[in-house]
Amino acid sequence: MAGYESSSSSQVSSLDINDYNQLLNDYEELHNEANKISALKNRLKGLNNWLENKVNQLEKETTDF
Repeated sequence: MAGYESSSSSQVSSLDINDYNQLLNDYEELHNEANKISALKNRLKGLNNWLENKVNQLEKETTDF
């Protein structure tokens, strides 16, 4: 703790800024990946709904015979 207290304020603030910038960059990467995953999930959900409707339609056609 004493070593930290003896550090100059410019060194501490420089470390804080670097840490903040790294966290911000990591957050932006995660946010971008989350958006990609969300878009993919929405596309797959739409495909799944379409396939379920198609299966229901085909089941109805086979039971009508």
